[in-house]
Amino acid sequence: MEAYTQGGAGTYIYDSRNASSMQTPTGQTFHLGGSWTKQVATRVVSSDKTTANTNLYAEPSANAKVIRPINAGETVTVLVNVVGTSTSPVIQTDNTGIKWHNVEYGGSSGWVRSDHLSGK
Repeated sequence: MEAYTQGGAGTYIYDSRNASSMQTPTGQTFHLGGSWTKQVATRVVSSDKTTANTNLYAEPSANAKVIRPINAGETVTVLVNVVGTSTSPVIQTDNTGIKWHNVEYGGSSGWVRSDHLSGK
């Protein structure tokens, strides 16, 4: 199985166990059949703290709808992708190069700039 991330669409796992593959003369491989499964973010037990006054956004963009403000020092729950036995934070990069973490705060789920989290 292989994992792919496509822009803001999320991470998908391709299961090629029931697929056949074909290689072109230029070396590209195409899989025929198989199945794609979108990985769903799940909560982690650990949390993180904000390092600045910030906002919880509906999308990973400063132009997105603000769900609610978050004060510096508040604790947020960071969401992760589970791929097999490994996990990684759900992070998206916007069109200006700013990275965003998918988090939960105060019963709402949304996005916070990665540079506004302590990383601890």
